[in-house]
Amino acid sequence: MSRIVPLGNIPDSNIVPDGTYHLKVVELKSDTTKVKEDDDNPRPARLFYRLAAQIVAPAAYKGQFYREDFYIGTDEDPDAEQLDTWSSSFGARNFKKFLKATGVAFGDEEDDDSLAAAVKGQEYLATIVQKIEPEKRKDGSENPYKGQARNNVTGYWIVGEKEPALNEDKAATPKAKANGAARPQPRQSVAAE
Repeated sequence: MSRIVPLGNIPDSNIVPDGTYHLKVVELKSDTTKVKEDDDNPRPARLFYRLAAQIVAPAAYKGQFYREDFYIGTDEDPDAEQLDTWSSSFGARNFKKFLKATGVAFGDEEDDDSLAAAVKGQEYLATIVQKIEPEKRKDGSENPYKGQARNNVTGYWIVGEKEPALNEDKAATPKAKANGAARPQPRQSVAAE
């Protein structure tokens, strides 16, 4: 007998709808971006932290993976060796907010291997919204992802500070509707059919 593949229950996208999600850290690791050797705008490999998490709740998205990158390095300080790079980086501030939301107590200085080990398996909440990529990047260059829906975290919370829930009052963000991007539909249990 052949296996039934439940295609109707598999999400079409990794994009999740607006809401507050309960997540569990699968892995946190440091990495570097690719070197960009464009003649017009060359860029060195820059430090960032890649977070892989799994959704615990809401139930409709339980088990789905969620990935987030925290960009720290700059063109002037690609390895983020200067304190000013850390203190002025938007990515570093979000990284710290994420770490605090895990509830793990950290000191004023930690090595990244210790950070990764301490947060593995920890749970946290994140408010996630959809955004549509603009035509141009902040530097004025063409955005190769223009018009695509992406997720963006707007807040981090310790488990218990909020309840995980989808923002059901919106079918999709207004920009997503305008660009024809469909909201991913919640998965249904195969057993329920």
